[in-house]
Amino acid sequence: MGWRTARVASFLPAAGRPSFITLLALCAGGLFCSTLYHRLITADDAWFAEQAYWVAKLGYLRSELFAGLLGYETHQWVYHKLHIWQGAAVVRLVGWSAYYFKAIALGYLVLFIGLSRYYVQRYHRATGTGIWGIFLALFLVNKLVVQFSFDYRPEIMMMCVGFAEYLLLRHGIDQHKTSAIIVAALLAGINVLFHLNGTVFVIAGAVLLVANRRYALVGVFLGVAMLVSALYFLDVARHGAFEDWAYQFRHDPAVPNRQFTGWGVLYRLVFEYHRFTLHVYEASYTVLFVMIGVLSWRILRTDSQAKSLLIYAGAIELTLILITPATNPGLLLFYMPYIILTGSLYLQALWRQPRLRRWLLAPLLVYGLSHAGFNLWLCAQSNTGAIALHQQIVREFHLQPQDRILAPMIFVFNEIGSAHIQGELDYAILSRDNPALLEPKVFFPTVGRDNRAFLILSPAFVRDLGLTQLHPGQHYYGYRYAGQRQGLAIFVRLMGDLQT
Repeated sequence: MGWRTARVASFLPAAGRPSFITLLALCAGGLFCSTLYHRLITADDAWFAEQAYWVAKLGYLRSELFAGLLGYETHQWVYHKLHIWQGAAVVRLVGWSAYYFKAIALGYLVLFIGLSRYYVQRYHRATGTGIWGIFLALFLVNKLVVQFSFDYRPEIMMMCVGFAEYLLLRHGIDQHKTSAIIVAALLAGINVLFHLNGTVFVIAGAVLLVANRRYALVGVFLGVAMLVSALYFLDVARHGAFEDWAYQFRHDPAVPNRQFTGWGVLYRLVFEYHRFTLHVYEASYTVLFVMIGVLSWRILRTDSQAKSLLIYAGAIELTLILITPATNPGLLLFYMPYIILTGSLYLQALWRQPRLRRWLLAPLLVYGLSHAGFNLWLCAQSNTGAIALHQQIVREFHLQPQDRILAPMIFVFNEIGSAHIQGELDYAILSRDNPALLEPKVFFPTVGRDNRAFLILSPAFVRDLGLTQLHPGQHYYGYRYAGQRQGLAIFVRLMGDLQT
């Protein structure tokens, strides 16, 4: 390392200080754990869980939540394959609950924490306790880590697998182990199976090999990673559905029309700063670690371990600009561990120098308070009562499995077998091309023609429809308003003329 272990050790605080770092890490961990109880069930949980349900039940993916969108109600070809396959395994082995799905990401976080401990012990043994404690304190309090570690989304899984890939690459490079490079390539391919955005880990791995002049291994790495990635198209190839896949991919609601144009790349380059500054959470993270980098730059640029972390992280960031559709802050998780690890290597030493400490105090306070504040806010949020409410509505209105209804996305918990459920979000997406679809005179006849017997609408969706005055018993283009149930507006289809 450029900043030699002995030199770092000379800045270490007195014997009592490491226990303070440990206390900070324990506080961050405790605050993180407190957010898990009755965690909010999100639309993303429902979105991906419904996909897992159909894969478990049918062996292939279709979606009723998004019926009418790109043919999803018949067969959905574009999806996060391994992410959904994991969820399908949960459905078959354990059952159906939002918290079963959420726990998948949490398991990967625990594995990642173990890998981070291994990294620190392997490369920074002499100062490992302090570095790892600082890393955990900064990492576990982070808003993105807290939020995504208990959501049924693939980012934390990909972060963990990507870090394992990095460790294997580093081992293969240092020890001249081709086998380690091959296993790293397998993991890079697995990340593509989690999500096509996982391509960034394939490119980052190749860049790291090039930066370390392991040119002969680049082809091996890319070849193995591409072979594993090709499994993504196994079902598409088996059914000869490449044209259908391409259609769904080009028109995916998450992919803007400009995505694969030169203007799209230029747009993302210009507005990439949004990823780092969108909210106070991202801005405080950016300012803190830029400040640490500036203050330690003279040493940082000669530290081989820090340079390796930053090369890998930088390759991920640049590839994200090229291939991802938006400046989503959640994708910071792909390379956040490398930035926080690098900062942790130097933060303790910088803090021991009074003239530098004053530059770090404000960024540390803003980062800690803003992210801890989000943790506390999340502790106070819960919608677990919605599950009981959904059961109550099903019983009260005698919903049958053959009934077709429109409801909030999370209504699938735990009523996915109680009716054919189309999600409100489906209409929000469809209305992008047809804004009139959210006008009552268009909306109600449209859902009526789709034979939706019951409409269970959230307050936000009711506002989108412009229904400010609702009165029980009133008729709306073929539907009768049956009142509210804890904020959810219930409309029952009338028999007869839809234009009543």
